[in-house]
Amino acid sequence: MARIFGHRSPSLVPVPFHFIVESIKRHLPSVQYGDILKRRGICIAKECICIVCMNSIEASDGVRELCNCCHVFHKECLDVWIGQGHATCPLCRAKLFPLIQREELGTLGGDPWRMERMVYLFGEDYVMGTS
Repeated sequence: MARIFGHRSPSLVPVPFHFIVESIKRHLPSVQYGDILKRRGICIAKECICIVCMNSIEASDGVRELCNCCHVFHKECLDVWIGQGHATCPLCRAKLFPLIQREELGTLGGDPWRMERMVYLFGEDYVMGTS
């Protein structure tokens, strides 16, 4: 039995790695870099480099923007990074998603096993909001 918040809990159910990777990708939508520039109010951007492949990111390129740090990478490059088991930004190492605060855990959508899966996927420190 695992312990979560000091209470006994059923053992965490293993989730195949492929499903974890696909879930992360679904929550990091792919958009054109030009759309991000427009949203940020930037007309003419200085050159942006994808730190994964070290190539330039063009306005027409498909990219993924990270939730926590707003860094942008080519979609294919970040997909490979995530597929290698990384759950942090390739540049600054911020977590891919915002931390879930303890108060928010009760509002996870009525799925009683969701918290268990979040702990399994990202670790107890990630879910509890500690480093």
